[in-house]
Amino acid sequence: MPLDNLGHPVPALRARPSSAKQGTAGVASSVIGPFSAGTQVIEIYAASAIRYETGVAGVEASATSHFLDAGERLVRSLGDGPDTHLAIIRVGTEDVPVEVSEME
Repeated sequence: MPLDNLGHPVPALRARPSSAKQGTAGVASSVIGPFSAGTQVIEIYAASAIRYETGVAGVEASATSHFLDAGERLVRSLGDGPDTHLAIIRVGTEDVPVEVSEME
């Protein structure tokens, strides 16, 4: 574990090797996943604004789902629950490529 300037451990995450996933946020909800067994944290990046939800295989995103602004990176906990997929939908009029990394 890395140390800070005072020699204290700093909990840090890294992208799990070979775990990058891609999807496209379009006019209808689409799903990225499943994530690897045991994944509890993901990082999401989208160049344009999207809305998203996490859940099981049938999860859907809608206009009232969580918001991720253009160009932001979000590190999000999936917890210990059953969330294995990410549903995405675009906010604007153009489809948006979305990148997801499983973290460990």
